[in-house]
Amino acid sequence: MTNFTTVLQGADSVNAPDEPNDLAFFVFYTAGTYANGTATKADHPGKLYLGLTPTISDIAGADGCDCEAGDLTNAEVATFIKNAKPVNTNLPVVYTSESNFAAMQDDLTAAGVKRSQYYYFQALWNGVDAIPSGCDLAQYADPGSYDKDVAYAYIFKGYVVPPPPTPPVVKGAQTGWKWCIKCGVLVWPASAHNVCAAGGKHDVTGSYTYTLPFTS
Repeated sequence: MTNFTTVLQGADSVNAPDEPNDLAFFVFYTAGTYANGTATKADHPGKLYLGLTPTISDIAGADGCDCEAGDLTNAEVATFIKNAKPVNTNLPVVYTSESNFAAMQDDLTAAGVKRSQYYYFQALWNGVDAIPSGCDLAQYADPGSYDKDVAYAYIFKGYVVPPPPTPPVVKGAQTGWKWCIKCGVLVWPASAHNVCAAGGKHDVTGSYTYTLPFTS
């Protein structure tokens, strides 16, 4: 799928206030009895979002679909993938259980849908904070009032790669450092405080001369 493997922590719940706010993304329903996209965004502003629809008859604005008993069937998932226009994700997302994935994928293949056309959100419930091989997201634990999710960052349109840390500015260098064969550290033999932790003075016999950069 991609080599960009930054992992983000998220949550889902039908009651948005129950979810901790210190997470990167939040999953909600876009339609049906438990539709809670507005509440989720209000309670967790400025985050990444993933909206799932539980019905094939209402996919407008949905990033993914919920494929389980009472929601989309395996056959309907192909229709969703072909017609979805995700708002928050780069590809349509399919949420289903680990036990159903093989059968669902067979139906998708028969319908002409390739694995590269969607993200797989696996309901695993193994309590392990990790994304299983072959998946893009996972729902892995239920601490009580919400579910814990984990996802690769590449699925989200709104994810911005954090800039690398600014390296310190090297202002100069000092040469003349030596390796003490008694205490095993670099030392400055010219220092007036030439005291070795192993006793006496440092012994730099046979040492190379080292140059150390400094930043201030």
